[in-house]
Amino acid sequence: MDRQTIKSLTKKLARINLKVYKSLSEIKADFDSVAAELIELQLGKEVTDTLSEASVFFNLLNEDDFNTNDQNCINEAKAVISKFTRVLNTLLNKWRTIIK
Repeated sequence: MDRQTIKSLTKKLARINLKVYKSLSEIKADFDSVAAELIELQLGKEVTDTLSEASVFFNLLNEDDFNTNDQNCINEAKAVISKFTRVLNTLLNKWRTIIK
């Protein structure tokens, strides 16, 4: 794990938070991409535990969340996305303090 990897993953998570998604498969592709990068680092149980925690929130999303004009539903989906990215960012922040 190096500072550049942490920076890159942090930017990807920020983009996920800002992006307007049109489908569940679109957000799943981005989530899977970040998860794959974290797994490739082979840092063990801490990564798998954090991914499991984030996936609990991710699994609250469904296709209907992206095919609606209901602002409450849209806001709820954004909150869920924010929560699972925050969980992953917590791990990155921990690593950031270790590397300093």
